[in-house]
Amino acid sequence: MTPAAHPKRTPVVIIAFLIGLAAGYLAGYMSKSNRMMMEVEPLGKVAPHPRSGDVLVWPKSAPASFVPVGGLCDEGKDNITTCTIRKGLDTGQARIFRYTCPGCTDPDVPVGSDIGVLKHPPLAQLPAAAAAMPILVYCDANTAKAYPAEAPVTKGQDIAWAPDGSLGPDTAWRVYNLINACPNDSYSDSTLCRVKDTVTLPYTYRVHVDGCTTDGSATLKAQ
Repeated sequence: MTPAAHPKRTPVVIIAFLIGLAAGYLAGYMSKSNRMMMEVEPLGKVAPHPRSGDVLVWPKSAPASFVPVGGLCDEGKDNITTCTIRKGLDTGQARIFRYTCPGCTDPDVPVGSDIGVLKHPPLAQLPAAAAAMPILVYCDANTAKAYPAEAPVTKGQDIAWAPDGSLGPDTAWRVYNLINACPNDSYSDSTLCRVKDTVTLPYTYRVHVDGCTTDGSATLKAQ
């Protein structure tokens, strides 16, 4: 007696194999750790460079508050312990969001697609007197400002300016009227300024941001 022929199972086996392969690939993809670039800022400080959707977490004992404007996190800017990087920050010039938190020193979060646009010299060339953080340029109430508005410096110290994270990805800015304090009168990127030994402190300079109605003033003061 001829046994009954079984239906062909080859297509079913192939489909099951493909489904299993796809599921395994998806599980492996989902389990991969997110890679985060480390950005070297103009004065040698290193900070993580997150992208939209990444989540930063602070200890409950050290919540973060962003200054001077904020805009990095979906959760807000004051006293937060979880920060989901908001959409739209992955393009254009690198900019810096600064925050404060209990026990933290010079904390920054850089954003933007132009990794490395925050130009810096080789770390071995930085003098011991280099400032810890760049001075941030931003626009508030249609007036261009710098943060801190009164930056403590010493003669011979290297300082730099950088765009605050609240500026648009392609917003041009500059600081100027600096010729008696720095080698150049104007700076529109993070080129270093070595404060002149002949400068009289406090020293007032001007701040410009494209799209901001009024140029503002800021000060370099004795540390």
